[in-house]
Amino acid sequence: MTATLVETLHMVPGDGDTSYARNSTIQGGQQSNLKPMIEEAVVSLLNDNDGATGLAIADLGCSSGPNTLVLVSTAVAAVRRRCSELRRQPPELCVHLNDLPNNDFNLVTKSLATYAKAQESLGPPVLTSIVPGSFHARLFSKRSLHLVCSNASLQWLS
Repeated sequence: MTATLVETLHMVPGDGDTSYARNSTIQGGQQSNLKPMIEEAVVSLLNDNDGATGLAIADLGCSSGPNTLVLVSTAVAAVRRRCSELRRQPPELCVHLNDLPNNDFNLVTKSLATYAKAQESLGPPVLTSIVPGSFHARLFSKRSLHLVCSNASLQWLS
């Protein structure tokens, strides 16, 4: 993806009538279909990393709106549920949300603050970050992620 395209491409920002936040029902349905796969991946991940003290989860192409946290919150809930089943302390969780730099990260930031606050009473804190940029370029250090989710953004890989 060219630098110019990365810098200019974005969804309609905000939460007005024509915004992505108000017009993303189809994408939400797609994300619901991914939940069982994410839960299965988490079980496998925890079985393979017995005793892990931290897990990092990323959503590439998170956009902004009601679907922003669907995939990562599914993963976080699955980690906590599986650790409870195994009677072990859940690991510290770090959630990274990624989208192109011109995404409306103001709405994403508000969502993250609300989400992190709601998670406080459920176990170790969920640390959050926003990583703007194209996933066609390197965004994270080597071997730093345990689970990477992506949904409709994959269409841009071809």
